Amino acid sequence: MSLSCDCSFDYDGDGWYWDGHKLMTMPPMQRRKRCGCCNNLINIGEEVFRFNRYCSSRNYIEERIYGDEVNLAYWYTCEECSDLISAVEDLGFCWMWGESIKTQIADYRGDNPLTDRR
Repeated sequence: MSLSCDCSFDYDGDGWYWDGHKLMTMPPMQRRKRCGCCNNLINIGEEVFRFNRYCSSRNYIEERIYGDEVNLAYWYTCEECSDLISAVEDLGFCWMWGESIKTQIADYRGDNPLTDRR
């Protein structure tokens, strides 16, 4: 999926969702995390976006413990992807998880890496 000017996405209650991001330096952890966008390893001390993720409670027990929303583990994006996400959002575009932001920008521009050899 490419970038979109329409930021209204229907959430059907299946899967997870996020409500925003925060710019921060990557905190020290026992193991390095992977970028949620391009899957590259993130080094400690890099400037990253941290995304708060949630899902709907899946059963009665989760609902009694957590309420309607269950907090999931944070996702981080590497410095390069964070810069691209910031630029895309500043221009008023929306992007989607599940595909690299670089690929989404290339799709929007109409670039084809197999035929464009510049």
